[in-house]
Amino acid sequence: MLTLLVFVAAAGGAAVIYGRNVLNSPGPLQQDKVVFIPRGSGASEIAGILEQNGVISSALAFEAAHVLSGGSALKAGEYQFKQQASLMDVRETLTNGRSIQHSVTIPEGLTSEQIVQRIRENDILDGDVRNVPREAGALHHLNGNTGLHVICTNG
Repeated sequence: MLTLLVFVAAAGGAAVIYGRNVLNSPGPLQQDKVVFIPRGSGASEIAGILEQNGVISSALAFEAAHVLSGGSALKAGEYQFKQQASLMDVRETLTNGRSIQHSVTIPEGLTSEQIVQRIRENDILDGDVRNVPREAGALHHLNGNTGLHVICTNG
């Protein structure tokens, strides 16, 4: 009985050490990479996207690490993952929502229509502004893959 207990304890300790190694080891990325995670994606879908893009080497290991680390919500967005980011680095980036932020400069005095035209002409942003407000100060929109969150031009 004592032998079985010692064996179980040793196996458990080895599993913990192996798990920590997998979670914190350098990942497969040879250079920084930008990856887009669509809104509404679940953990399994996100893990698949990360594996397909070479950010992680195992979707299953990522999902297991995510569940064992508390299963916090993984956030959609456009992310830049660093070269050799570990599973834990990748998970932390997605749970903290450290997505790439793009800016568009809107000069004061433009009309709502002119602002919307500038947004539509921007190569980085996609999606579309559905309703153009009468007043430019109230123009805001959430849509598309790389979305524009808020524009406030006159207070």
